[in-house]
Amino acid sequence: MRYCRLYKSMLEFVLFLCFVVYTSSCSKDHNEQIQEEKVDASISFLTNDSTVDCEAGDVSISFTSSDSWTAISNVDWISIDVTNGEAGTATIKAHVSQNTTYDQRNGSITIKTENVSKNITITQKQLNALILSSNKIEVVSQGCVSTIDVKTNIAYQVSIDEACKEWISIISTKSLETYNIILKIAENSSIFKREGKIKIFSEDKSEEIIIYQQ
Repeated sequence: MRYCRLYKSMLEFVLFLCFVVYTSSCSKDHNEQIQEEKVDASISFLTNDSTVDCEAGDVSISFTSSDSWTAISNVDWISIDVTNGEAGTATIKAHVSQNTTYDQRNGSITIKTENVSKNITITQKQLNALILSSNKIEVVSQGCVSTIDVKTNIAYQVSIDEACKEWISIISTKSLETYNIILKIAENSSIFKREGKIKIFSEDKSEEIIIYQQ
């Protein structure tokens, strides 16, 4: 009888150990499975970061997601037509408002799931400006030095009309910043008034200044 009780106790102990080992193994497998699911979660963009001009427009963004997703814009000048969806390949449209400022700006759209998130960047060009203090200069016959104020946020060039290069020259140009174009007007030794033209231009902007000399 004593040996039976001892045998029963040993058997119960062995069964208990087996249960502990099995439970631990199941728990480990479950944790590894959860971890594996988290690792497998993914978002992949099929389009690259975009750069658009200053006008309003739409940008198409395609991506794949392993889980259901949501889309969020981090700036108020970008809105999204579809803000959520299911796992798979999706295309959303981002509407970009007109940039009326003189500075380039950047915004991003975040696509996120429960376990992962990714951003795509949209860069919008600035509103280009080329503003002159005056488009007309009147000078005396003795000649003088005259300054033109140019407000701009883009690179520009200055050209003098061929017909007046002998009596108008550029001394210097000094960066929306204000530049100074300093002109030297030679003396007019004739009895006639004369007129010259200066062109200030960039790729898509152009301004003309007319100089009248007594």
